[in-house]
Amino acid sequence: MIKIAIAAGSLIIAFFEGISSLYKYQEQWLTYRNTAESLKREKLLFQTKSGPYEKSQALSLLVTRCEGIMSEENQTWQSTLTE
Repeated sequence: MIKIAIAAGSLIIAFFEGISSLYKYQEQWLTYRNTAESLKREKLLFQTKSGPYEKSQALSLLVTRCEGIMSEENQTWQSTLTE
């Protein structure tokens, strides 16, 4: 009976590991966190008017840079799904 339980447990673990690697959850999570931290950094720079945001067109620059970060993340996500 114990051998059957161990075999069944091993099959369940192998199944979930296969699903996890198929959908690349860890890679997607790392990409998401990297994007979130990049956006937080841009927000902080904008709020303190430091770095590239010292200019008068700071809001326009913030939007452009954030759109670039999000676009890059979307492209990475899309390429991960198509692989």
